[in-house]
Amino acid sequence: MFKKKYDFIVIGSGIGGLSIAALLANKEKSICLIEGNKFIGGYSSTIQVKGYSFTHGVKYLYGCGPQNPIARFLKELNLEKKIKFNSFSQDCYDLIHIPGKDVRIPFGVKKYRNRLIKLYPEHKEGLTKYFDTYEKIFKELRLNKFLPDKKYILLHPLKHRTLFKFEKTTTQEFLDSFDFPMDLETILAGQIGNLALPPKEASLIGHAGMVVFYCNGAHFPAKGMKHFNDELVKIISSCEDSEIVCNQFVKEIHIDRDNSYVVTEKDKKIYGRNIISNIDPSQTLMMVKGAKKPKFEKALKYKYSDTFFQVFLGLKDIDLKKYGFGKWNTWFHQDIGVNKEYYALMKRNDFKHSVSFIGVPSILTDKNMLAPPGCATMEIITIVNYHYFKKLYEKDRKKYNSIKRQIAELFIDFLEKHYIPNIREYIEVKEVWSPIDIEKTFRTVKANMVGSAFNTDNISLDRITWKTPFKNLFFIGATSTMPGITGIITGSLRLYDELI
Repeated sequence: MFKKKYDFIVIGSGIGGLSIAALLANKEKSICLIEGNKFIGGYSSTIQVKGYSFTHGVKYLYGCGPQNPIARFLKELNLEKKIKFNSFSQDCYDLIHIPGKDVRIPFGVKKYRNRLIKLYPEHKEGLTKYFDTYEKIFKELRLNKFLPDKKYILLHPLKHRTLFKFEKTTTQEFLDSFDFPMDLETILAGQIGNLALPPKEASLIGHAGMVVFYCNGAHFPAKGMKHFNDELVKIISSCEDSEIVCNQFVKEIHIDRDNSYVVTEKDKKIYGRNIISNIDPSQTLMMVKGAKKPKFEKALKYKYSDTFFQVFLGLKDIDLKKYGFGKWNTWFHQDIGVNKEYYALMKRNDFKHSVSFIGVPSILTDKNMLAPPGCATMEIITIVNYHYFKKLYEKDRKKYNSIKRQIAELFIDFLEKHYIPNIREYIEVKEVWSPIDIEKTFRTVKANMVGSAFNTDNISLDRITWKTPFKNLFFIGATSTMPGITGIITGSLRLYDELI
């Protein structure tokens, strides 16, 4: 039974909706958190199969140390003793493999720089300038609490010289200003899959922020993401007059100064003084009925980020450390040149030579949190062309299912060739997710990976924030903050500061 009127209606329980709802409920605000699926968490949710646990959108977290956004978030909710994080290896949080070479990226920008200078001494000057620029960008982003504030930046232009200079610069354009060999460029851009764009299209500011933030510390929830989300759910559920409603998609939003409400697909009306949307901003505005949306609609005509193909494996009776894995992620580049790899996937659907992200979450959590004793979890991901899978699915379902199986087997062949001989003998669980599965399950537009594309149009002073044309409607999520658990929680903290 719904309360007559809530202080806040929150649409969507991805990490944005979940985190802002928990912050507000903790201040005794009445909340109705509405989720269209039967489960909570969006991309941060956990699927469990035969004792194995897998999470779609959480590979590692930045900003978990003291004085950082996650620390403040947990302190606000009195969860700092309940939710702990395990650190990735300080000597290698990401391993970049290119043909003939493995490069371990350590914590500390200067350590990373010096490691590359040792490998490429003739490029010492260029590498020093490259990383100095990245640190300047990061420093200026920190002044804005990592969410660029246009008004503040324009009022303090001298403090933001680097952001102004590189606002419309791509990662590749910056790399082109040096004479780095292609293998070094591949290493420097080796983690760019986090942004779901190639260097030719990815924002330099976005890439710099990502690289430096992870170099300052990468972590994983000690008890897994399910425990993290469950603690937030407890806070919301324990607040009097608050509730979480699942399996109810919202189809309409009606805005009124004192009497706003949403209408679900089951034609239920839920009233609230304020509405916070954790779904796509463009979709949100399309659902607003009976109200003018002047000019703002133009800002919502953005390109979406690319999508991904993902295989989860539950491996029995295996110690992955014996096969060269540890407390790090692996970016496996089969060719030199990240742009070439990317366009081979996007334009030719060449999965045999795709760049692969390999994660081993069960090594990163506390013992037996994600897998049964003596077992392990593994995931392998690559960026893919959404439209290729969409056309296959709509025109020839049988062929679509066949190609989906073939790609999964290619991934397993790859692991068998490079890492674990006879890996199929260890596979107890195999979960294969195409962009179509992701789109149908999470209802994300084109199964996008990080909201709006991480290009120079969207990572700019005019980036969408929580603000809308309506005083009591707000955005929260990857497109209106920054992608990733930490980026979105940082946005939730900023919105919370505005509302409380």
